[in-house]
Amino acid sequence: MAVEPVKVFMSYSHKDRELQEKIGKQLRILGVSVWVDSEITGGEQWNDEIETQLDLADIILLLISDDFLDSTFVMEDEIPRALQRHADGHARVVPVLCRPVPWRHLPLGKLNAIPADEKWLTSASWGTLDSAVLDVAESIERIAKDITHLRQQAEDAAEKAKADYRREVAEAVARRKGKAAQPSSEGLISPIARQTLEDERVRLGLSNEDAKAIEEGVLLPIEQKREHVARYKDAILTAIEEGGYPITPELRVELADRQAKLGLTEEDIAGLEEKVQAGLGADAAARQAQAEAEHQAAADEAQRQAAADEAQRQAAADEAQRQAAA
Repeated sequence: MAVEPVKVFMSYSHKDRELQEKIGKQLRILGVSVWVDSEITGGEQWNDEIETQLDLADIILLLISDDFLDSTFVMEDEIPRALQRHADGHARVVPVLCRPVPWRHLPLGKLNAIPADEKWLTSASWGTLDSAVLDVAESIERIAKDITHLRQQAEDAAEKAKADYRREVAEAVARRKGKAAQPSSEGLISPIARQTLEDERVRLGLSNEDAKAIEEGVLLPIEQKREHVARYKDAILTAIEEGGYPITPELRVELADRQAKLGLTEEDIAGLEEKVQAGLGADAAARQAQAEAEHQAAADEAQRQAAADEAQRQAAADEAQRQAAA
């Protein structure tokens, strides 16, 4: 998976615009994305947009010169914000030595600067300014490549962690699928397997959201397959109700079309028709047994009632005889 391109923010004094433009042009030629305040369009809040872009940057270039360090906005806003992002590990701050000025006593003086060896861009030892700018641009390109490499490694590690967790989920589901059918896809992960998966999630450094998305990716197709099989089962029941059993050739054509529309393979529906027929037979047997039980219960009730009636008749006869004797 391709990683996000490295973003470069360039902070500079407008009196050093020529140097800024030369460095920016060299970086763009090298394929490095650069943002400068000249890209602020009409209607945008100047300070807000600068802060937004600075917070998005992976590399923050500080074009050091006396005019740059003499700027209140730079010293009180941009540099402290940049150094904080550097300290937090969210960006790399790189001083670019443009025009000689004391700077090592400042908070940013602890940072590694380019060009190396405190060789200022305007130094005559470069021969030409273009040579100095090229050296700076290539140094920044190397930093950008380092960031891209680290970002790619992190991305690869994250993808591997997700793949490992996905495999663990699939294995847990495979173990559970061999058991009795569960009421929903959630039942395909046993309570013990759930504990194991939580341990794996923590070990792999995955968030709860990532783990949930992976599980849904594994379980959703299973749930969908279950739903499609249930629909196909309904189609079999309809065919039997309509044409009896065995199913007629005409209705088998319709069942085959229904199977194809639901995306079911022969393996998915293997034995389903026999199970449906067996279920119907079991239902019929159950209904017959219930009918027989109800019939027997009625017969027993009639016999009990007859015995009760006979007992009552006999009691009445005995009472009549007793009265006659009196």
